[in-house]
Amino acid sequence: MKDKVRSGRRPTLSRTEETEALKIALEVPQSPARQLAEIEKKVGKPISGGILKRLLKKNIVGNQSSAAKLKNTIGRNLSELKTS
Repeated sequence: MKDKVRSGRRPTLSRTEETEALKIALEVPQSPARQLAEIEKKVGKPISGGILKRLLKKNIVGNQSSAAKLKNTIGRNLSELKTS
């Protein structure tokens, strides 16, 4: 199920970039400043702490462990990219 295309701001990060940002965020969970610096270095786009927080909240919530959630998110994003 996909949403219809509608007006509004385009996402700051692509699906691939979101996946990369999630990996980095989970590698260094105690240091938000370092997370943001690493994401900017790896992805090439600066993002705010708010964007990172929303990205984590959107993808890593519920009862699963962080590793399981990340694995599911990465797999889902990769499968969506292949079908697009």
